[in-house]
Amino acid sequence: MVYGSGQFWNKWQRPAERFIDKIPEWDEKRVSFESEITKSLPGNGNYFIDFSAAPKNFKLQYFMSTPLSLRENDYYMQIEPQEWDGCIYLQIASPATPI
Repeated sequence: MVYGSGQFWNKWQRPAERFIDKIPEWDEKRVSFESEITKSLPGNGNYFIDFSAAPKNFKLQYFMSTPLSLRENDYYMQIEPQEWDGCIYLQIASPATPI
């Protein structure tokens, strides 16, 4: 799952310490998966992006094999989009209500 902005449950593993936090901005030091996806989407909204159905043209295959920065709530990781069959893009994420 990839998101543009919003909030998440920080310290969700420890209910007594859990709090709602702002999703950090994209990593500006490296090419961000989120920024690249956002630039490619037709307008605002939420999308399912099926990478397995992507055309096999050079430009897209280059993107799919390029290491990109990805936010995971409160930290960053590096991925290559080709590691996934697809992704869900949420323009704005919000924390679910804990049970």
